[in-house]
Amino acid sequence: MLTNSSHSKSFPVPDGIELWVVNDTPQSPGLCHLAVSLAGRELWADAITPPALSRTLIHTLPLPETPGLLTLHLTGPGVDITNDYPLPHPFSRDAPMGLRARLQTKALQWLLRW
Repeated sequence: MLTNSSHSKSFPVPDGIELWVVNDTPQSPGLCHLAVSLAGRELWADAITPPALSRTLIHTLPLPETPGLLTLHLTGPGVDITNDYPLPHPFSRDAPMGLRARLQTKALQWLLRW
């Protein structure tokens, strides 16, 4: 937990960025490839098979030290999906976060869970 010195409140800093794959169709698309990059630099990639009608935690990335555009690209049979998430500030366990940064972090966590 960090303490925000200006408001004297404690709040959790995420341990990492969770990568979730959601398949809301009644069929699995089969073997797919998921690639994750930050500011054009590949962070992680692997083959996955999303089950039908599922929400699956695939991997947890360490928190990035620099801001940038987080890009997730899923390809496979009949699948070519790209999602981008701007990371406007570095995550840090050593520095207090203001209200805006806390809200951005919570929004990012919520977006990446679905």
